[in-house]
Amino acid sequence: MSEDERGDGAGKAPENGPGDGTDDGTGSEGENGRQSRFVRTPESLLALNDGVWMAFALQAAVKLDLFSKAGEKEGLPVPELAKAMGTDPRATNFLVTALAAMDLVKRDGAGVRLSEFSRKHLLPESPHCLAAAIRHQANLVPAWANLADCVRTGKKAPRPAPGTEEEKESRERERFRDFLSGMRDIARAGPEFPEGALDLSGPKRLLDLGGGPGTRAARLCAKNPSLAAAVFDRPAAEPLAAAEFERLGVAERIVFVGGDFLKDELPRGFDAVLLSQVLHGEPGANVPVLLKKAMGTLVPGGKIAVLECLLDDSLDGPLRPALFNLNMLVRTDGGSALTRAGLRLALEEAGAANPREIDASPPPGNFVFVGDKL
Repeated sequence: MSEDERGDGAGKAPENGPGDGTDDGTGSEGENGRQSRFVRTPESLLALNDGVWMAFALQAAVKLDLFSKAGEKEGLPVPELAKAMGTDPRATNFLVTALAAMDLVKRDGAGVRLSEFSRKHLLPESPHCLAAAIRHQANLVPAWANLADCVRTGKKAPRPAPGTEEEKESRERERFRDFLSGMRDIARAGPEFPEGALDLSGPKRLLDLGGGPGTRAARLCAKNPSLAAAVFDRPAAEPLAAAEFERLGVAERIVFVGGDFLKDELPRGFDAVLLSQVLHGEPGANVPVLLKKAMGTLVPGGKIAVLECLLDDSLDGPLRPALFNLNMLVRTDGGSALTRAGLRLALEEAGAANPREIDASPPPGNFVFVGDKL
């Protein structure tokens, strides 16, 4: 798994923009012959541009721990909330106003209370919490601010301003923690692996290659009592993965193997190998190398499954992978979203027989491609 950056749905963009998704309420088609996904008015264009303000307000609230502090006491007055957060009362009141307008908090007289939605998705004790994914997105803001320069030069955005080596290392550790925690929370909240993609019933062995926090492999083990699995990823991911194995009660049937999947030998003898949102973080030249190595982990008759957020072959959508492609530009050296035809061809070149696709939406564009090892 590459930190820069996975596509498991963090910051998922809606397929419809501001308004009702039509030009004039009639469902008219755009130039590409399909129904317009955005209102084509000056107002909707400006609303789209203002959308970044909502994201910044949400990210600031999460970084300042506003939701946790507000959740500790129902109807907490803003000055007391600001004191608990260590923030300026007037500025905190401005932020609360914005969050109330976004239906993330409720004004209760002079106090603040959380909406039920925020309690479910923004409090750390909730199994559906997505705060880590939001912190991860906040970490990407400096890179996205350099998008125009990235398009101009074709190179990723520079890292934040340098400090001491100790400060840089601490910053990178924090970023990686937020990334892993965000991917874990998205995997917890998201749907299970698509039904019918892989038959993991009966005694079988699964390798989750680049599996990070191990949530997907652990969920598959929990669903298939006779399945044993290994998660292969960078050693720094092991503590979080171990906690997921314990949480889902599968620690006796799943192990973590640390390493670099491009440089190191991979374990072998598996009935299935899974690459979930891994390939887009790699330069194009690495994709066939990694797929061939993945095929080499399988026993004859084994299956490879690749989950990716894929572009249409026409390169005009869906919106989520199209935007995520820009994320690869600003954050990686050569990573990019694949097309459906491109992934099919890459699997065939790696020796996977009979590659077939399974729709894994949401978000739109998510597909699993499955191939066989003969």
